[in-house]
Amino acid sequence: MAWFSNLFQINWVDLTLFILVAAVAGFFAHRQLLGFFVGLGGFILLKPLLMLSQTNGFLALIIAIIVGLGLAILAQILAVRLRPQKTMAMLLGGLGGFLFGLALVFTIIVSLPIELNVNNEVIYPANMPTAIGNAVASSKLVQLGRDIVLYEIYEEYKITQQITSAAPAFVKQMHGLLVMDRPWEQ
Repeated sequence: MAWFSNLFQINWVDLTLFILVAAVAGFFAHRQLLGFFVGLGGFILLKPLLMLSQTNGFLALIIAIIVGLGLAILAQILAVRLRPQKTMAMLLGGLGGFLFGLALVFTIIVSLPIELNVNNEVIYPANMPTAIGNAVASSKLVQLGRDIVLYEIYEEYKITQQITSAAPAFVKQMHGLLVMDRPWEQ
């Protein structure tokens, strides 16, 4: 029941990210099968595109655009041939949008600035001296992002029990999916 009590401790940053997922899901639901295929494709291709972007960001962008257009064309062809019921097509589009929105939110929460302080301690997200910085730092989703980004450090120093944002196994899986190299060393 700890997750239930944490649900009521969210701040406006968390709420904004939840609304982002809902808005993307709604937009993709409106696009029906197009939304399903583009959303599912974006969700599936997240890791390969992240890996490619480490070597050539421009090429990763070009491939993402080409694959997105290809999925949109495939969805249009299937929509004409299959003629799915509108309700089912909208549900599938919403599902694709939900997955795409989740991928987008997870990408945001692990992409915030990182810094080392004078004691060589990793600070994630980097200190921001404003009210916005305080809200970002206290966000439950950003705290999950911190655990995902820093999982390798937790494991190295055998302090994975300090992960309070989610189950350590989930954090480890997300670290493997979303974090390339050791961002605090770059």
